[in-house]
Amino acid sequence: MNCSYWGVMPAAGRGERFASVGLRDVPKQYVEVAGARVIEHSLAPLLRESRLEVVVVSLGADDKWWPQTHCAADPRVVTCIGGANRAQSVRNALGTLEGKAQDDDWVLVHDAVRPCLSQRELSALIETLDDDPVGGLLVTPVSDTMKTLAGGTVERTLERDRTVHALTPQMFRFKALVAALAQAAENGVAVTDEAQAMECAGHEVRVVRGDAANVKLTYPYELRLIETWLENNPPRGGVGKSPAGQAPTPDNRRFHECGNSTHDRVAVAQKTQERK
Repeated sequence: MNCSYWGVMPAAGRGERFASVGLRDVPKQYVEVAGARVIEHSLAPLLRESRLEVVVVSLGADDKWWPQTHCAADPRVVTCIGGANRAQSVRNALGTLEGKAQDDDWVLVHDAVRPCLSQRELSALIETLDDDPVGGLLVTPVSDTMKTLAGGTVERTLERDRTVHALTPQMFRFKALVAALAQAAENGVAVTDEAQAMECAGHEVRVVRGDAANVKLTYPYELRLIETWLENNPPRGGVGKSPAGQAPTPDNRRFHECGNSTHDRVAVAQKTQERK
């Protein structure tokens, strides 16, 4: 099966849990760490992956930070307006790909605040799931004992051997993911990741072992840990850029022919006809 690969990055959130002195007015995806913004680090491995056609980034309607990033001018990055939550932001990005992505194409959804994704992890995800009918996600084993709560008391202890941390990217077929997210919204299910939507739709979701360093930035104290990892694992070719010499392919060039503004690029994407 000859399938294309597309990236999606929901980046419309404000990160309320991240607010602290000096950072309160800056969404966490735009905080600088190890010489670049968090979102630039998060996009870097996707843009270095030559199999990805385009990465669609969902932005807040009042986002004033995105134009300042190096990624804003990258020929393989397009943007759309995000939604009130992650699921809606992903749905909006998928809508941008309508008429462009084929039903069985792969979509890789990656958090804007996971800046430590390694190229090895990304390649392992793609290569492991390439022939799978559904797709799956990166996970890491749980090392702590996990418990569920009922009010202020412990309800039960989970079986650690059957519990994992769900990471991103999460990789699923385009048509199935669109349908699963739509079904979850119609049923009033507030899914917190794409895998949950696919589970609710009855799909068997596979897992691929990820790296514990692929953390999601949630609290300010995690910045120091992320900075240390990034400084010790510098990417080849820099951050926030496509591979050297990368130019828009004939298939994705039409996303960019109206320039770099969010609204122009969304309009172009939505008018793009089905590829031949």
